Amino acid sequence: AGAASATAALNGTPASSTTTIASQAVSIGFTVPSGEAVTITGSAAITGGDCGFSSVRYYLYDHSGTQVKNTSLGCGSAGSLFTATLAAGSYTVLIVPPGPVTGKYSAQVFAAGASSATATMNGAQATATTTLAAQAVSIGFTNPTAQNVALTGSSTITGGTCGSTYVYFYLYDHTGTQLKSGTRSCGSSGSLYTMSALPAGSYTVLIVPTGLVYGTLGLRVATA
Repeated sequence: AGAASATAALNGTPASSTTTIASQAVSIGFTVPSGEAVTITGSAAITGGDCGFSSVRYYLYDHSGTQVKNTSLGCGSAGSLFTATLAAGSYTVLIVPPGPVTGKYSAQVFAAGASSATATMNGAQATATTTLAAQAVSIGFTNPTAQNVALTGSSTITGGTCGSTYVYFYLYDHTGTQLKSGTRSCGSSGSLYTMSALPAGSYTVLIVPTGLVYGTLGLRVATA
């Protein structure tokens, strides 16, 4: 395990590293203070060279250099990478471009149950505003009793270009277990999904753009 190019704060904004040499990889470090589930998102903004239709690889390593997870995203895109239950300690995400390209590579780390804003059942939409390309947010809510719950989501884009990308809405329980996911076209709003007999408890919805955009991301929860 080598030195990280940048460090991500748990539940903070994306940490980024920019390359100027073709094919250069970067590593983003982070620390987990106690054993818990974390979800990691990533992005790659290509500034030089041509990716073609290839993908950027993301590898998660623990402090000993043991690989924990790996996945890929389309070159020049963003999205959710992986959820893993990690022991307390230091970790790095190694981001490897597919070919002779340069760019700005980022990773963002969320702990289970952490939220940027809170939605009230049957209340107004809760929102969180982002200022960095591909930045994700987490919106929490509490379900007071087992009941059907309908979720709607929105994204108002103020920077970057949506193109044909989507925004993903991932529902997690308090342990960090993913229960459901849904999508809306970037820059749109509407119904996501209805959870039947959702048990009482606390939940979070991780909202993840797949394009290099930023703006206001929202969630509303209501009984169904």
